[in-house]
Order: sequence, then structure tokens, then C-alpha cells
Amino acid sequence: MLLFAVALWIFPFIKPNITPFENLMPISQFVNDFLKTNFKFWYSFSLLLLCAEAFMLYFIFEKHDILTGRTYLPSVVYITLMSCAPLLTSFHPILLANFFLIWALDPLISLYRNDEAYPLVFNISLLFGLASMCYLPTIILFPIIWIGLFIFHPFNFREWIISLIGISIPFWFLFVYYFWNNELEDAWYKSVLYPLMHSPRPKPIKNETIYLVISLLLLSALSTSKVLEHLGSTSVKTSKVMSFLFWFIVFGFLSSFLIPTWTIRDFTFMSIPLAVFIGNYLNLARAKWLAELLFGFLLFALLFLRFS
Repeated sequence: MLLFAVALWIFPFIKPNITPFENLMPISQFVNDFLKTNFKFWYSFSLLLLCAEAFMLYFIFEKHDILTGRTYLPSVVYITLMSCAPLLTSFHPILLANFFLIWALDPLISLYRNDEAYPLVFNISLLFGLASMCYLPTIILFPIIWIGLFIFHPFNFREWIISLIGISIPFWFLFVYYFWNNELEDAWYKSVLYPLMHSPRPKPIKNETIYLVISLLLLSALSTSKVLEHLGSTSVKTSKVMSFLFWFIVFGFLSSFLIPTWTIRDFTFMSIPLAVFIGNYLNLARAKWLAELLFGFLLFALLFLRFS
């Protein structure tokens, strides 16, 4: 898996094309300022972060016994989705936000049949708040915490209040810091209003990108339909996890509407649930030839885009 990630990232490492971001949320801005001084650090940190997320995804689903058998396919698919375009093979805020979102999956799945849920709910919402400190549109994903509570746990009003407290804590500390340093109004404009109002407009889709989009849509649609079709034949826990991940896809797609850009980078929130769906489909598909053909077409489109 590590060698696969290196193979996808080796070309931009040889021919770097670093475009540092401006006016980011605090955590991403700190990492961006630190990395932009050296392109080797820039790519090495981003690649290691991606691999760490892929391994986290594997260990979380292995720990909770969600997928059939020990398989790295979801992790391999996640690396593929997060590296499928040159725009993604570098540091970007969503890559950092995904680290906290994947981390939050462990306590969220642990809610299933857990009577002591208060600490877990707080940890989940706090991690979502930290993800928002990396990339503001992550805040659109907050309702999936409540959806997760509804799916995994009986309704408890206190847990819903705790989730609001947890996600607000990072914003509260940030507010106090900027207020104390008399930077509140300036920081509000730079970190929130400027990225939303002045994001670069999307460029026309090239022919090379169309093949990649088609392969992603085909594989995503087929794997999602197969997962939803077989929800009733899986264990109750697995069925609940897959239902939650479906809503993750829905709100991940909605988050892209919070900013005026429509680049492939803006849809990478969906890489987390889609990696599980596609990996599960590749692992259990009856028509193996079709699943392997579609994934092979995705890799071909990736390479075609990379070297075109």
C-alpha cells in the first residue's frame, strides 16, 4: 500500500508544482506556512499524511469487524481517490481535515450498543471541530454526527447538546485568541469571508479529465447501489455503518456548494465513504471481471491524466 502511494506521488515529487494557499483556517495555515519553505517537506508530509489516513481507515474497520476478511482494498481505493488528479498530489486543507474525520469514525462506530456514550459524543464532535479548523466547509458535515447518533444509539437529548459543545470548543478558543490580540475582525475576513467570496473560478474541464470523471461516477454509482442493495443481508452493525457512510457521501457532496469553486479537490470529502463502498464492492463482487475492469479503467484514466 505504501509503495502504491509512492508510485502515484513520484511524478509530482520529481517535477514539483507548489502553489501555497492563502487565507486558510488556522491549522491549515500553520501547516501551509511551515511546509512551503521546502518542496520536499511539502510532498513528504502530504504523502505520509495520506498513508497514515489509509492505515487508520484499515485499522478502524478491522477493529470493528465491518468488512468481510482482512482486506486493504478500502485503503488502496482511498489512496487512489485522493491521488487521482495532479491537483490532489500535494498538500491541501481537505487532506488535513480528513485526518480528523477518519479519526472520528472510531468513536462514532463505538457508539453501537454502548451505554456510556457521553465521552464518545464529545470526542466525535471535537474532532469535527478540529477538522473545521483545517477547512471551513467541514462544518456542513456536522449533521452527520446527529445522524450517527440516531443510527447507532437510542435518542438522548443530552448527547445532542454535548455534540454542540464539542464542535464549538475549537471555535471558542479561536475567538478568544483573536479577541485577545485585537485581530477578530481581520481574522473573520481572511479565514472565512475571503475564501468563500474570492475563490478562483473553476477552469473548463479538459478531455483528459472527462475519462477520470466518468470512471469515478461509474464505479461510485455501482458500488453504492450494491452496498444499499445488500444492507438487509449483512450484520446489523455493518448495515448501520454503511447507512451512516451513505449520509456521509450526501453531506460531503453538499459541502462543495459552500464555495464557488468546482474542482475535483472540493469533492474529496466523499473519498472516505466511497473508499469503503468501492473497496467492499471489489472484495465481494460476484462479477469480479466487471469490478476489476472498472477499477482498472480508473487507474488508466488517472495515468492518462497524469502524463497527458
